[in-house]
Amino acid sequence: MIAVALAGAVLFTRLSRAEITEQFESSMQSLAKNLGRNAAYGVFVESGDVVRDLAKNLLDHEDVVRVVIRNAQGKEIFSEEDKPGLARSGTVAAEVLYESTLSDEFAASMSPEERRHEPQRIGEVVVTYSRDRLDARMRAAQIRVWELSAIAALIASIVAIWLAQRMVQPLAVLNDATTKVAGGDLDARVPEDWDREIAALARSFNAMTDALRTSRKELAESYGELARKERLATLGQFTAVIAHE
Repeated sequence: MIAVALAGAVLFTRLSRAEITEQFESSMQSLAKNLGRNAAYGVFVESGDVVRDLAKNLLDHEDVVRVVIRNAQGKEIFSEEDKPGLARSGTVAAEVLYESTLSDEFAASMSPEERRHEPQRIGEVVVTYSRDRLDARMRAAQIRVWELSAIAALIASIVAIWLAQRMVQPLAVLNDATTKVAGGDLDARVPEDWDREIAALARSFNAMTDALRTSRKELAESYGELARKERLATLGQFTAVIAHE
């Protein structure tokens, strides 16, 4: 039972880890896309000052360690790294697109050819992230799952042992009573205050011993009556012989 609980804990932690990792990477991708949408104007005019505050806000995220913003030709408009103590675990990229919802000033600054083929890629946002904090939280969660699984397995084992004892004890009592009956002690009885199934078996056993005891009594009485009749018959024959002589 403990092995089953631990196996379940391993499977649960693996599935949970995969799901949490997928959600984490999806959230990083969403952050990059959000920055790409908000930084479109700054990318178009290639102004690092315009996108700086937006990128700084993203760098404040506890898991983001580097943000790079490039134009369509690959020229870096903004690049900054933060949290040097964290390991780099991966990167996500999002395109910076011109969208018709941008300001009229932005749309007016584009050529008719550019406006005709909207939306179009005008740059790229690359976010480098660290999973150090996530891994630490996942390890802590995994330890908690293992602890809870071990506790659950221990409780289940105790309950199983208790249930087994509740089953074994009445059967042992019934076995002792059966041995006594086999030895001729028809006065042996078993308690009937067990669980429903065992109580029914105990009642059947007691009814059987009562029937055997009644049968033995009736048989003894029959043997006694028969012996009495034989004695009277013998006495009658003996008296007849004496009277004849």
